[in-house]
Amino acid sequence: IRIVECSAGRLSMMIPYIGSLADASGGIDPGAVTTLVDTACGSVPLTMLADLRRTATLELRTDFIRACRPGSNVRCEARCLHVDRNVAFVQAEVHDGDDSGPVAVATGTFAIFASVKIGASGA
Repeated sequence: IRIVECSAGRLSMMIPYIGSLADASGGIDPGAVTTLVDTACGSVPLTMLADLRRTATLELRTDFIRACRPGSNVRCEARCLHVDRNVAFVQAEVHDGDDSGPVAVATGTFAIFASVKIGASGA
């Protein structure tokens, strides 16, 4: 997974086409697409925070509209709708370069954990 673009509240990540990630039709497998969506959506809230935090998926719904085109790269465009102290709300679209529409759309909520100082003692 590669970061393509990053700005406050927006994050674009992609999976380049690799044969080992393809399904029987030759497109990127839906499991790999789901991993891309979860990674992008779980990371986009970090673009809006002043300090490094951890996130965890609370709920993520990914609706697949169609299969990925054979041999195509897959890109996920995630945006953060709202971040409060403990939860982030996100949306995403997955594209494979076909202008007919997205491969999938997603919405989710992610827990945001308190910041941890590096080197801090847990005792």
